Amino acid sequence: MLNYNLKEEQAVIDFWTKENLRQKYLTKNKLSKKRFYFMDGPPYATGSIHLGTALNKILKDVAIRYKVMRGYDIFAKAGYDTHGVPIESKVQKALDLKTKDDIERFGVSNFIKKCIEFATEHIDDMNKEFLNLGSWMDYENAYITLNPTYIEALWQAFKKAHEKDLLFKGVYPVHFCPQCETALSFNEIEHANLEDTSIYLKYKTRDNRYLLIWTTTPWTLPSNVGVMAHPNEEYVDVQVGNEIWILAKPLLENVMTKLEAGYRILKEYRGKDLLGLKYENPLVPLLNIPKLSNAFRVVLSDRYVTMDTGTGLVHCGSAHGKEDFEVAKQTGLPIYTCLNEKGVFGKEAGKYNGMSARDSNKIIIDDLKNLGFLLFEEKVLHEYPVCWRCDFPLLQVAMPQWFLRITAIRDQLLKNNESVNWPQQFAASRFKDWLSNLSDWPVSRQRYWGTPLPIWVCDKCGVYDVLGTFDELESKTGKKIERTVLGVHKPEIDKYTYACKCRGTKRRVPDVLDVWFDSGASSWGALNYPHEKDLFEKFWPPDLNIEGPDQFRGWWNSQMILSTICFGEAPFKAVLVHGMVLDINKREMHKSQGNALSPNEIIEKYSRDNLRYYMIKNGTGDDFAFGLDLLKDSTKFFNILTNVGAYMETYLNVNLDTLSKELSPNLKSEDLWLISRYNSLKKEVLNYYDNYLFYKLAPMLEQFLVEDFSRKYMKLVKSREDKTNLSLIFGYVFGGTLKLMAPALPHLTEYIYKNFNFKSIHLTSITDCDKDLINLELEKEMDLVSDILQLGLGLREQQKLRLRWTLPKLFVLFKKSDVKVNKLEPTLKSLLNVENIEFVDKAKADKAKKLPFAENDFIKIFVDTKFTSQTKDRWFVSELRRYIQDERKKLKFTPQDKKNLSISADKPAMKILKDCQKEFENETNTKLALYELKDNTNSIEILEHKVKFNFS
Repeated sequence: MLNYNLKEEQAVIDFWTKENLRQKYLTKNKLSKKRFYFMDGPPYATGSIHLGTALNKILKDVAIRYKVMRGYDIFAKAGYDTHGVPIESKVQKALDLKTKDDIERFGVSNFIKKCIEFATEHIDDMNKEFLNLGSWMDYENAYITLNPTYIEALWQAFKKAHEKDLLFKGVYPVHFCPQCETALSFNEIEHANLEDTSIYLKYKTRDNRYLLIWTTTPWTLPSNVGVMAHPNEEYVDVQVGNEIWILAKPLLENVMTKLEAGYRILKEYRGKDLLGLKYENPLVPLLNIPKLSNAFRVVLSDRYVTMDTGTGLVHCGSAHGKEDFEVAKQTGLPIYTCLNEKGVFGKEAGKYNGMSARDSNKIIIDDLKNLGFLLFEEKVLHEYPVCWRCDFPLLQVAMPQWFLRITAIRDQLLKNNESVNWPQQFAASRFKDWLSNLSDWPVSRQRYWGTPLPIWVCDKCGVYDVLGTFDELESKTGKKIERTVLGVHKPEIDKYTYACKCRGTKRRVPDVLDVWFDSGASSWGALNYPHEKDLFEKFWPPDLNIEGPDQFRGWWNSQMILSTICFGEAPFKAVLVHGMVLDINKREMHKSQGNALSPNEIIEKYSRDNLRYYMIKNGTGDDFAFGLDLLKDSTKFFNILTNVGAYMETYLNVNLDTLSKELSPNLKSEDLWLISRYNSLKKEVLNYYDNYLFYKLAPMLEQFLVEDFSRKYMKLVKSREDKTNLSLIFGYVFGGTLKLMAPALPHLTEYIYKNFNFKSIHLTSITDCDKDLINLELEKEMDLVSDILQLGLGLREQQKLRLRWTLPKLFVLFKKSDVKVNKLEPTLKSLLNVENIEFVDKAKADKAKKLPFAENDFIKIFVDTKFTSQTKDRWFVSELRRYIQDERKKLKFTPQDKKNLSISADKPAMKILKDCQKEFENETNTKLALYELKDNTNSIEILEHKVKFNFS
């Protein structure tokens, strides 16, 4: 008897392990000419997986399993990200190292060793967790971004960018994380609603007027170099007390209401009339800044000055914003900041020396107040950029960085993206929009644990080399490179220097690469290219990526950039996006909030395939709420599946590898319908698999197995005496459907399949559908039968007529003349349990209008509820038969066990049973002894008859 549970699921896993099945499966199609390369996006190996990781790995596994069962030679190597701030932060926390200075004191070499240790210690544990989900990838040979061969692939890509004149060093505002002490790229920036202090202040002009300024970043005011005005907007001079203030007329009322200031307009003019107006920064006496040429004057910008908020005059901190920087460059304002490379004010900041930028806000505001230049302050909640890893508020600071000139290849990126299949339309639009707005990419990071930037710069003349291989470095230095993980990272790699032509020394730039650069080369790094070219030529580019929505700006972005630079084409053929897994209240899951669930918790309570099935059904691309109660629906479906398997095991001699050509020609209409329906389903299912729309598979397969196969077909054929065709049909249809479900439910399908065939289902094949066996006309007729069935079941319930009670007649009216039931009339009678169905016209239906009825837009059915005594006698027999069958199950009799049955009944019931005794014995597999009931004690009442029975 089939009974799927955790114990049986573990037995399946033990069978796989014993038979080394994963390795057989991964190499099953090595001689095939059809190839499939799945590119695994590398997660960080930082500990136990969460439900989002489980969703990701499950969807990937479905794709891979399907391709294996379709005969593809696959490349599906797992991968792990190991560099970057996420690892450094964990190590720093473990070692209580709060700053870069702490790291330097601890020793960079010691720190790197700890990073290597932390980045790799959880890989084996995570491999086991992925395997526990049923995810079959090549974990033994996973690509890991810290390996020397992988780093060399990155160096080669970097050199390729240099050779295409896409690499440059420049001073440009970049987002800087004071906590991580490094620059970030556009794809590493999150946004959060933060509370800050916004202030209105005034700058005194040379002609004794005052420019009114509004800002939410007071920390940038020591680095002020100019004020921007809109050339074409109206501005005014207004008298406020003894002072003349300058601001934009469209914002005048708002500002004066906020400041509660009375005023009188003295003069109106265009913003362009303010061009070149000189002013004084009131903070300068508190600073030690050098003399700045062409600073502290009004410049014009019709692009970055708006009339939405503020005063219409914008403070320009040329080093603290892309807009400010561009305007400064265009208008000749100096590029200047008082902040150092750690986001801290330096000596030139005078009073503020040593303060962090955001910590200085309050002191700067107090100083402006004491100096008499602060007009108003208030708390505001606004969207502000934060670090994607530590959530710390970012600074925009112009500092020297190495950039890739992405703006030069943006059109090519968009063109390459046109070749990518995005099954979800929203995803295609979103990635196109992202690529359309790319700016140049700052790829250097001022950190320790990462791929070393392969740039060697002369300390005398400044000429630099970009190296693409360790062989090049050995050739330049004349020294052998230690090609170990430790040997190719800081600080070991920094020991290699060589002479420049000018007799200076070329040393490596101390920066490391942006960690997104690492994963950007994964599609060929995983193939060990450029060291080995065979796999690259055989499989590249990957056929599929599956990740969450954060990878639009992350992994997919960096892959597209590097692939375009290195090979001129897209790095993937198709991309599937899944959503985020939220808690039942649609909040993000976090351990700290107590709402996080681990995959292992769910597996231990339900099963691996329960979790898989739930995730697949929700892999639409949208975020979804995860609740344990919602898993119960899957359990019900699994029970139906195992019940079908149990029925086949008990009643039929089934071979699940049976082919349709072995079927007997003497098939009934319902047989032909099921076979047609199965092949139509298979056609749709294969299409969804091929287009990676896995979430659409579950409801289709469930509907077919529950409604079509179990509730319709099995009910129709249960009483069929000749089981020969049934065995063949069940084997063909149910076996084939199991294979269609195998990529999604590998444990459950293996469990059922092994009961009939000792070969693993995962080493079998999913074949094409047999189009010759599809009969759409018959399927359409069954749809009509289903509509009538639903109305009939509803009418029975309404009239309290149980389905096992055979009805003499049902009347059916088709409201449209072009529909009718032909071949499937016997099927309809059986499903509705009626002896006769009369299809009537409208005239006859009108005569029956007083009868109970049910209807929809196309069909109306009637039933006559005036039943004869003979009909009610048959109902009594039917009810008694159900009682006896239930008792057989309780006593654990098998269907083949023939038992003696004694029945005591009242006289009318005795007569009924004697009239159908032989038929009753056959249906209940009993030898019947009938007695007249003498004592009603412990008797049961069935349709007004008193009955007792017992087995002997």
